[in-house]
Amino acid sequence: MQQFDKARTEYLLAVKGDVPEAYNNLARLLIKKKEYPQAVALLNQGILQASKQDSFPDVKYSLFKNLGWARFQQGRDTEAEQALKAATGIASNPDVAKYIKNQGSAHCLLAQVLQRQKNPEAIQQWQQCCQLGSTLNPDEDTWLHLAHKNLKKGGQSCKKNLGF
Repeated sequence: MQQFDKARTEYLLAVKGDVPEAYNNLARLLIKKKEYPQAVALLNQGILQASKQDSFPDVKYSLFKNLGWARFQQGRDTEAEQALKAATGIASNPDVAKYIKNQGSAHCLLAQVLQRQKNPEAIQQWQQCCQLGSTLNPDEDTWLHLAHKNLKKGGQSCKKNLGF
């Protein structure tokens, strides 16, 4: 808990300097604490700052991915889908993708959104989750388990990248 509070303090200082990465990182902490409205407000502000500052695409990817995650947790699937499709669109550029450490995350989250909507496109997103996700990322590890389960239900297997 002390580390969380220390990180939160550091991110709050960086947010005052309008650093988009700080908005993203603080929002991620809030998502983990289930403080979704606060996370969404920070992420929207971070997206605005990232646009103004012409931030690197990996920063924009993370902001949209986390916005999608927060909206998914709120049950606001249409908004979640829009944000996650923006993130996957950014990561689909091979020149950008090599700088994104957690490419699978947006696909794993989008798969969950689409599945909740009973959209058959969820299967493709589960496959992308498997291919791009890493067991070295704690969030993706959890989502990879879901991908395996859901693909198995659909009579498919996870074409897996082990993440090493």
